[in-house]
Amino acid sequence: MRQMGVLAGVPIEPPEQTKLLDTCVALAGVIGGGVPGAGGYDAVWLLVCDPVDCSPDQPPTQRIAYVWSNYKHLSVSPLSASESTARGSRLEKLEEVPGLKDAVALKASTY
Repeated sequence: MRQMGVLAGVPIEPPEQTKLLDTCVALAGVIGGGVPGAGGYDAVWLLVCDPVDCSPDQPPTQRIAYVWSNYKHLSVSPLSASESTARGSRLEKLEEVPGLKDAVALKASTY
């Protein structure tokens, strides 16, 4: 992505983000990372395997938090999301997800 941005003259993955991603991806437990969408300084994503028992070492999310809190090239803060382990993978019913039926109907009416 970075090379494509350089060739196009567009900061899809600015050098500061590349350095942050490279630092994070080198951490144990981080599977990968990148710049979502059109890029341009506003977001990065990381895929992290954060095991329940990581003793005696720090969990990967704590390592990432440390890197981000000490990162000097950009101001970064996390917006974390994780999988739900309560019910596992499942097929949702439209009627059982609050607001989803209305959202789908609204989207369908715009076409």
